[in-house]
Amino acid sequence: MDNVARRGRKARRIMTIANFSPHAYYDKTHDHLRVELRDCSITEDQINDHLTVLRDNYPGPSQSDVAGLMIGGISRLFTELEIHRYSALDQFLGALLERLPHDSANAHYIRPVQQLAANIEIPVRLQNLEAA
Repeated sequence: MDNVARRGRKARRIMTIANFSPHAYYDKTHDHLRVELRDCSITEDQINDHLTVLRDNYPGPSQSDVAGLMIGGISRLFTELEIHRYSALDQFLGALLERLPHDSANAHYIRPVQQLAANIEIPVRLQNLEAA
């Protein structure tokens, strides 16, 4: 094997990208919980003061355009919901739905993500989130 082929194989090993898996994390700068269900090109669609939906710009034929969501004002909800008690995203989203204003938009977008989270393990990373 020549040097060019060896360097090419080595570069492919180095540039291997990890597979995407759905996840949720706290963004301290913007004070929101961001839930990403798939790796895709997105548009952020603000639904109300609390909720922004991440829409897939190019969903598949049988795929929903909802690729995730962002829930704002999380630091204020930290104490009210005792977020640290929830290790599973579906439990956290259920508790959150109880506290957010009861409008159809919150339930329409959060409930399907909650149901998906109940079926697959979605880790929630809440580093840097402290009680207000």
